[in-house]
Amino acid sequence: MKILIVGVPRSGTTSLLNSICNFNYLRIGEPYNYSLGTFYKFPLVELEKYKRVCVKSIILESPDNFKGSLNLFYLKWIDNFDRVILLDRLNEEEHLKSFINLCYRIHKNQSVWVNWCYSEIPNNFIEEFKNSKQFSDFYHAKLELQRLSYTANIPITYY
Repeated sequence: MKILIVGVPRSGTTSLLNSICNFNYLRIGEPYNYSLGTFYKFPLVELEKYKRVCVKSIILESPDNFKGSLNLFYLKWIDNFDRVILLDRLNEEEHLKSFINLCYRIHKNQSVWVNWCYSEIPNNFIEEFKNSKQFSDFYHAKLELQRLSYTANIPITYY
């Protein structure tokens, strides 16, 4: 089975990917997040080579060799999978706080996988963040996931 997980940042995509891959699936995490140093092209050749593949993608990521809209890319890509899971978080306030923490930890070159407390994030960082591109990208990602859900007729799984 070929499984695609598409979600917004901090929605549990990595945890789900890791859990599925415990059942002998080839793991491909964010193949089109080029900031991670990945060099995947579309289409993924691994989907032809392997029967058990689980791919995780963040909704705003797309391959640099695909010409077309983000929604069109995902509509074409999902045809290569047996199962597609769309993930988001239901509590938007908690989700935003988690995303701000992620950005703060990256900004400070700290691990994003440690326990954290929102009160540890300086207020000036939070205020600057609310005027940043990352802040608007957070809401853009949620909107794009909803758009994909609607056009592909795949429900979003919330936690």
